[in-house]
Amino acid sequence: MTGTRIARSEIYVISYRNAKQSLLELGMNIFPDMTDSRVADVRITPDRLAVVLKDGREISAPLEWFPRLKAASPAQREEWESSAAGYGIHWPQIDEDLSVRGLLRVSGDSRTV
Repeated sequence: MTGTRIARSEIYVISYRNAKQSLLELGMNIFPDMTDSRVADVRITPDRLAVVLKDGREISAPLEWFPRLKAASPAQREEWESSAAGYGIHWPQIDEDLSVRGLLRVSGDSRTV
């Protein structure tokens, strides 16, 4: 028999990666190290900021905590962009930046970035 022999531990690693990817594609997050704290969406109501993360978690906080956002027009609030490789949010019209780490910290979520 010719070819490269694969160690059993390598098969487990490959299987684990395949299982992780398959479950993520189905929207399931059962592995503790599978949190993806990058920003997927931002929603702002008249009184709250809600940030949806790629792993499905949602962080919500009173808009009062963010004076620049509160003072901004709805159009200015809607124009946001991902920053810091997805771990931050930037509103260019009002020069406001927030980090997912900071939002998770104030929300009490122990699974930080």
